Amino acid sequence: MKLITFLLLLLLPICLNAEFIICGDTAVQHEPALAFDGNNFFAVWSDGRGVFPATYGARITQLGNVLDTNGIRLLYEGDDQSAPSIAFNGNNYLVAWQFGC
Repeated sequence: MKLITFLLLLLLPICLNAEFIICGDTAVQHEPALAFDGNNFFAVWSDGRGVFPATYGARITQLGNVLDTNGIRLLYEGDDQSAPSIAFNGNNYLVAWQFGC
């Protein structure tokens, strides 16, 4: 969770004046990635709140308001998901991660 917050503070110095929480769950969140669509940001991360790590994401406004509190699980599979990355092509986001590694 701290790493995600730190990353956002590095990438959004003009928009943010303070640290904020994207996911308040007590499980470990790590390996964040971030993309911008011209209006909002989309953060993704590996999340340990289940039996296996899963990939979660959340939309964040330019003012730092989290639109998807505690994130949205992006895939419901029973294997290890890690190292998420994200890109925006002008119309859609694409999220990729390692699966079962």
